Amino acid sequence: MASLRFYKIYTYEEIFTLFVCCSYLAGAQIHFGPKAGVNFARLAGDDGESIKLRTSFHAGAFVEFEVSERFSLQPELYYSSQGAKQDFRFNQGDVSSTLEVTQQQDYLVEPLLAKFYATDRLFIEAGPQIGFLLKATGETSGVVEIEDEDIEDFTTNTDFALNLGVGYRFETNLFVYARFIAGLTNVNDAEAFANENPSINEDDIANQKNQVFQIGLGYRF
Repeated sequence: MASLRFYKIYTYEEIFTLFVCCSYLAGAQIHFGPKAGVNFARLAGDDGESIKLRTSFHAGAFVEFEVSERFSLQPELYYSSQGAKQDFRFNQGDVSSTLEVTQQQDYLVEPLLAKFYATDRLFIEAGPQIGFLLKATGETSGVVEIEDEDIEDFTTNTDFALNLGVGYRFETNLFVYARFIAGLTNVNDAEAFANENPSINEDDIANQKNQVFQIGLGYRF
């Protein structure tokens, strides 16, 4: 699995390098810089009523190619910690207990955004992204304590999603942004679950997709 994942990243970076070269030869104005912010992440889909937000962060960099005065293309590369929290209630005799399970999924994310400037400072952005799983762990708290259980084998390696966001760039070239990311891929690897537990049918595995709301800060050189 690992070799396949790195091959996909390498291929995407080749395309990105080619895009940079073509833009440079075409005379497009290029900007770049760092960006970072807060993630409010959850998993949408089955069992959605018991799923809560997990607060974490993202950090990375971007390159902005000015296609015209109002329109830019912006590829990015950043680390994003996602996942969710979920409560499970169970009864044992006359005793009722609750377990809180925190699921953490860390990705290397590569969006490609179309960016439209409604004014000289205010912009709207949208586009697809691909995320490569770096780590997946689960932690249980309550009556039973289980810390950092590795669940990477049961988590889908590649995550596809769509972005929609808005932002504002100040005269200092510092900018703020808010972005919603809607996952398109089931994060649970149903086949791996079923292979590990033959008594479980693949169709019984929860279909859950990443949803992330980001608030961040960046600087454009």
